Amino acid sequence: IGRDTQFELYVAALLVHGGLEVQIGEPDLRFYYGYEKVGIAVKRIRSLARSQVRHHVDKAVRQIERSGLRGWLAINLDTRFTHIRTDSDRDHLLAEFDRSFDSITPALRRHVNNPNVLGVMAYGYVSEWRAAGSEGEPPQLAVRFPFRWHGWIGADPAEGLLYGNLVKAWRAQSQRQLVALAKGDLE
Repeated sequence: IGRDTQFELYVAALLVHGGLEVQIGEPDLRFYYGYEKVGIAVKRIRSLARSQVRHHVDKAVRQIERSGLRGWLAINLDTRFTHIRTDSDRDHLLAEFDRSFDSITPALRRHVNNPNVLGVMAYGYVSEWRAAGSEGEPPQLAVRFPFRWHGWIGADPAEGLLYGNLVKAWRAQSQRQLVALAKGDLE
């Protein structure tokens, strides 16, 4: 499976994990946002060049517009997280995540008022090996999966309520699933 397809499946799995029903279909994925079927245009951005970020964001927006559905941009930004050390204190780690996510803001800004685009789901990944500890702790693989969802709400309060309810329900279901997984309760 190609890495672009892997990222599509990853996004679909995260949404399903949080209780959403996801289908494969143009633009790349689809799910119900309230009663409306919406799309997700999924893009993996490997290059650090601003022109490539803009190219992929523009391509995703055109893909949503061609689908005839409103939709979300799902963007993989792994290459922007490779410099981050996972052993940093929480505040520093979160600041680094924010800088990495914010790096694509200029490419997104021109699409904020597009009525076809509901927002962006940005994902990153960072990992590193930690050496064995002096107290005999074994080496560890430290992994972080930061993400940022940002709905472009506009002036419609109903849109804001829908977005807030969706994210709240998704987060609660995801947390329940993680707790069950940690306990070994696999169904």
